[in-house]
Amino acid sequence: ICRTRKGLVSPMTAVDQTLNTYIPTPVEVEVGGATVFTLKVESFEKM
Repeated sequence: ICRTRKGLVSPMTAVDQTLNTYIPTPVEVEVGGATVFTLKVESFEKM
């Protein structure tokens, strides 16, 4: 089972573009889980 959970990341956010001042602001993101791809199968042979 692939469960998701919440985590915090601290991207560098620009406060003032002219002074190049940055303050890290934690952002909550969802991490984990699974990616499922579905494909059309024209034929399937079991050997």
